[in-house]
Amino acid sequence: MTQVTQEEYVQHTNRRSEEHERIPPEAGDYFVIQTRDSSWFYVSTVMARAIDQRLDRFLRPRWITFVDISGSRIRLRTEDIVSMVQSTPMSRAEDRAFARVRYAEDGEDRNWDLP
Repeated sequence: MTQVTQEEYVQHTNRRSEEHERIPPEAGDYFVIQTRDSSWFYVSTVMARAIDQRLDRFLRPRWITFVDISGSRIRLRTEDIVSMVQSTPMSRAEDRAFARVRYAEDGEDRNWDLP
């Protein structure tokens, strides 16, 4: 069995990290589920539809189980789900553009001179 030094491990980890950074992840469409305690879970469109169908039932289940984008299995009380919001590449781009405009307006309104 080969012993790996700490320095070799760090170098290997850095190389893998650099390789990973070269390939940008494509977020695509997803939904964000927000809970009462302000936790956020990211789910695929297919999973969001399944969750939505369960939440729309006349007799709502007490618990809901789903898998998020990273593959984690999550179980929540349905009463703790506050919102489920769709996020598309276009809507995120529009949000960023709106934030830039707001930031520019805020900068124009500032007057740091004391009367």
